[in-house]
Amino acid sequence: LSIDGANKSDADETQIITTGPECMLVVRIRPGHHLARHFDRFFSAAEKFNGIVEQTSPEELVIHFDRGNPMYEAASTGLLIRQLTEILQGNMTFGGTIDIAQEDSHEQRKAASYLASIAQGSLLVAGGESLLAGRVTLQTFHHPMVDYEDLQRIVEIDHQQKLKQDAEAIAKQ
Repeated sequence: LSIDGANKSDADETQIITTGPECMLVVRIRPGHHLARHFDRFFSAAEKFNGIVEQTSPEELVIHFDRGNPMYEAASTGLLIRQLTEILQGNMTFGGTIDIAQEDSHEQRKAASYLASIAQGSLLVAGGESLLAGRVTLQTFHHPMVDYEDLQRIVEIDHQQKLKQDAEAIAKQ
């Protein structure tokens, strides 16, 4: 006997609906020894929003998102990590860039890495801003070394207070 569709296949139960294209978040933590020291905390922040973490250098993480609402989860993760850098002890700087992942992403990843390195405490959105509409406050980002006319930075997200609480909990781990 089955009640309320209890005989569904396991594949049906584990299916995750994605509401946007795959995207990546590049995070720079400087100096690099802070990334090593707090890696577990940054990993926890990414894991909270279904991010797949790849450490590409002593001061850089590339976090991939392909489930749920990838762009929003990348934004949430980036802001959570920025919040952590503000709470954790030590003089560390944060820079981050979110972009929609493309098939041949090597050049795109290099560009996102460069933007993260000059982000000056900001979380930048290099592409896919429309996927965040109504959920984040964006502001134009200007830098003398960047020729991006449409480059935006995330000022705030709709669950900013919850991210602060999450950052405090993760910082205590």
